[in-house]
Amino acid sequence: MRDVLACVAVALCACRAPEPIASPAQQDLAVATPLETLRESAVASVGRKDWERARADVTAALRIAPDDLGFVQLRAFVAYHTGDFATSIADYERVAQADPTNPDVHHDLGHAYHGAGRLQDALLAQSRCLALDPSHAGAHHAIGNFKHLAGDLIGAIDAYRRAVELAPTDGLHVGYLGWALADRSLLARTPEIWIPDMAMAKEGIELMERAVALGHESARLFSRRAHARFDTGDTQGAVVDSSRAVELEPEELRWRVERAEFRRSDGDVVGAVEDYSVLLERDPGDRTALLRRAACLDSLGEAPRAIADFERALAIEGEPLDARSLGQLGRSRHRTGDLDGAERDLRAAIALDPEYHWPHTLLGETLLARTDFDGAERSFRAALAADGRLRQPRDGIARAMVGRREYREAMKAFDFAARSRLHGDEAPGLASLHAAFEHAREARHEAAIQAMDEVITRDAANSFAYFVRAVLKSEHGDPAGAESDVSLAIALDETVPDAWQLRADLRSAAGRREAADSDTERADALRARR
Repeated sequence: MRDVLACVAVALCACRAPEPIASPAQQDLAVATPLETLRESAVASVGRKDWERARADVTAALRIAPDDLGFVQLRAFVAYHTGDFATSIADYERVAQADPTNPDVHHDLGHAYHGAGRLQDALLAQSRCLALDPSHAGAHHAIGNFKHLAGDLIGAIDAYRRAVELAPTDGLHVGYLGWALADRSLLARTPEIWIPDMAMAKEGIELMERAVALGHESARLFSRRAHARFDTGDTQGAVVDSSRAVELEPEELRWRVERAEFRRSDGDVVGAVEDYSVLLERDPGDRTALLRRAACLDSLGEAPRAIADFERALAIEGEPLDARSLGQLGRSRHRTGDLDGAERDLRAAIALDPEYHWPHTLLGETLLARTDFDGAERSFRAALAADGRLRQPRDGIARAMVGRREYREAMKAFDFAARSRLHGDEAPGLASLHAAFEHAREARHEAAIQAMDEVITRDAANSFAYFVRAVLKSEHGDPAGAESDVSLAIALDETVPDAWQLRADLRSAAGRREAADSDTERADALRARR
């Protein structure tokens, strides 16, 4: 709709007979009539968007002059902005009958029809406006809206472009053209390639930026630009724009929902938890917000809070948890030591989606913690059957083999390329590494340790070698040497959770609980990232 004050000016000037020019003496003696006073008050109220006061002024004026079409048009304008579309339509139709050649009246009548859901009538009204004034930018924009709503993005873009050509400094037209282009860019995506038409998407984003520079700031525009940025991979920009939408309309919860999702995608899980917490303050029974906050808390390693949210969500009637949510719940139970509950939830997740690798991997970790090495290996192999590219299940299989003291098979299972700097048959110390595992398989720990000494002599920066020697020293009854080696392994590569866990176990056995707990937390955090 046109600028508020411009609309008021049109309404107040419409259909008014010219007044006789008063003499200077008469002007000096003139006193404002009640109608003029009401007119001035109505104009001021509309300028402040004080719709209730404006409606009261217009109603009072029409009691005095029921046939004043300027006030009738103003009442239609106020009724539109207060959602009283029936009154707005009736008044605009009355003005249009009296002045059928006024394009602005048909344009405003079209908006009223649109508000009432009478889209065909709205389109006809805007078409009449263009028939009277082909350069009416607002009517082109409105027709673009109808086409956009109907899914005719090409037609919408053409109509918005025409509006921009006619009014290039109107941020509303520029913003909606950008919006339509961003939507159009998504049609290039396929189920195989989920990428928009990047050139078109970026043009849409630039136009929406220009609209803001021209002074058109709305939460809807920032929301749409946030989605466009997200679709082009700019998650940080999506967070910034969705934050502007929240600032402009803090009571509109959908903007906060969007920001929470963009924050999660951008890695700001703490920020996402804050947004979901606000949503839950407004509606404690919002099951979706509970599940999403629970997922965030699980990824942060805050297992007790995550479990509490999952259980609150389960107590609310709704769809059963999906495999991913059950997997997250199982992982959180594992972290609190509830291995029975973890196994139950993870098996339920697998039953829902047997082809989903992640619950199989988590179940393998839980079974390892229960020293069920055979069951753990089966679970890890099921994960690899679902996706053979994964590293964690391969590591898990190796750890299960180590648990059964099958060192030769464990050596084959470890992914040396990812875990160490040994590559190929010519890698330094490979023969010594084979010898170390051969000795370990026969429980000749001292000989195995000596073989690992040779590996480390050849490759002193091999974190995996220090880790293996630490395991061997631990089994050989040298906890101090084991802790020294695993600390060196951690110093060389801080990303291996098994190394942190081994040091935690060694420190716990030595009675250093605080240090052990710290290492366990680090191991859990690293596993959570996988």
